[in-house]
Amino acid sequence: MALRLVREGGRGLVATENIGKGEGILNIPEKLLITGETVYSCPRVGAHLKAANVPDWPALAAYLLSEAGRGPASEWAVYIETLPRAPPCILQWSIDEVDVLLKGSPIRQRAIEAIADVTNTFTELDTAIFSKHRDVFPEKLFTLNNFKWAFAVLFSRLVRLPSRNNRLALVPWGDMLNHRCEIESCIDVDTWKGSVVFKTDRAFAKGKEVFVSYGPKSNGELLLAYGVVPATRNPSDSVSLLLALSPDDPLLPVKEAALQANGLTCPLSFPVRMDGWPSQLLNFARLVAAGPSVSQEQMQELAAATSFAGTPSSPSAPAVREKPSLPFTPSFTLEHELEAREVILAACRLALAGYSTTLQEDEALLEGNSDDYLEDDGEQRVRVMAAAALRSSERRILLRTDFVLRSELRDMRNMQQAKAGGKQKIDLGNNFGGESASFIGKILRRIARP
Repeated sequence: MALRLVREGGRGLVATENIGKGEGILNIPEKLLITGETVYSCPRVGAHLKAANVPDWPALAAYLLSEAGRGPASEWAVYIETLPRAPPCILQWSIDEVDVLLKGSPIRQRAIEAIADVTNTFTELDTAIFSKHRDVFPEKLFTLNNFKWAFAVLFSRLVRLPSRNNRLALVPWGDMLNHRCEIESCIDVDTWKGSVVFKTDRAFAKGKEVFVSYGPKSNGELLLAYGVVPATRNPSDSVSLLLALSPDDPLLPVKEAALQANGLTCPLSFPVRMDGWPSQLLNFARLVAAGPSVSQEQMQELAAATSFAGTPSSPSAPAVREKPSLPFTPSFTLEHELEAREVILAACRLALAGYSTTLQEDEALLEGNSDDYLEDDGEQRVRVMAAAALRSSERRILLRTDFVLRSELRDMRNMQQAKAGGKQKIDLGNNFGGESASFIGKILRRIARP
């Protein structure tokens, strides 16, 4: 393989000859990895960082920056020379860019928090360590911008090694492999060889880029770490949907107590996918919609079911977390099930209303048919296009969720009419029904209230 400029990801590894499925194409000795142990054993910076109990991430950033400042004298000079000077990671964005380009996206707040966390970490380290040892951490080198660069490299290149208890490491050469959603093979340690290996799960023709899996990540997570949104379909893509209890709910204290007993506090965020949503979302919506006819014991059960990974609401939707399913079969009135789905629908519509552009505008921008299309191929265009791709993928999921909910609600309303106002108990996993505009409006007003 050879390092080349590629269409996505800036640089990547391209096959210099045909590579077969199952072929091992990496064999990097563990001693060549850059880990927390590498940092702490360094006589120049390690002693200061270890004495202050600096965690792996900031310690690795400080070490990487120190080695970059040494130039050709660094034992990692060849590797550092291959690193991008402006990684596309979200840490390189300004707050104004985050505010404007990610408006409406749940990723916006995570991006702001990531930038703030790195800034605060630098300030703390500069006060406690850097400023006190300028012979080791020179002021001209250890600046906030340079520290952000080092963290951006870590965001986009740190590899988690499953066979080493998920230890984080920079893997020179191996971390030049870019992510592709449909790839299943990942970089790991061969414990017998004591080296990092990668075996392909498919063939790659000569001249084609070779890809690896960074693990199941949503488009938003990929944008945060790598600054790009995949052009191909991402089966792990999701968007976070925010739900909360109503402050006007007379049963608010009871519901809050039930949540707190299960380690939960409002608001709660749930990953919604194109093919469904986790069972926790529907169970929490049932708790939000619960009225006096729902017993405190049932509310406790709903809160407990919210905190566990259970059977997906849609048969093809994966559970949100790898935890044992909580045995729970809800049995409520049809009216309660209607209101629970209307809670989700209201939250979905509120999320859709938060974007400052339309889906059509973003897709026109991505296709190059917009009046706002940027001819510049620089960093700004990359960020604008990545943000448009993220907004588009998030809204497609939300619009699909909106459509499915409306279909369910319509069918449930038809069921309700057929039962002639019956109050029969029903056992629902994924039942269907119609829409109550008045209830949706009431929920929207509650959610929008500060």
